[in-house]
Amino acid sequence: MHTHYDIIIGHSLGGAIIANLLPRLRQSQALSVVLVDPALEVSSEHATMFREIFAAEVADVRPMQVHIEENPKWARVDAITRTVGLHMCTSPEVVLQTFEVGILRRPWYQTCW
Repeated sequence: MHTHYDIIIGHSLGGAIIANLLPRLRQSQALSVVLVDPALEVSSEHATMFREIFAAEVADVRPMQVHIEENPKWARVDAITRTVGLHMCTSPEVVLQTFEVGILRRPWYQTCW
C-alpha cells in the first residue's frame, strides 16, 4: 500500500522525528514539509530529561483544565490539542522507544542531512 502526503508539519520533537524519517518516506510526488521550532540538536542530558517527562505525561494524562491553568496564555484549543495528543499516544513505551531509537543513540541532525 502506498500512502501520499501533500504536507507534513512537525513541531518541536515532532519536527525532529519528521526530519529523521523523511529520507525513508517513499513519495511519488513532491512533498512539502514544515518544521516549527524543531528540536534538531538535543544534548543527551536534555534528551534523557525530556524522555522521562514525556513518558510520564503519556502515562498519566492530565485533564484539559490543568493545562489551561498552567498555561494562562494558551487558547482553549491549545489545551484541547495537548490533551487529545497525549491520549493518542498508545503508551509511555512508545515515547521511550522514540527517544532510544533516535535522540539517545545519535543526534537527529546527524541522521537528517
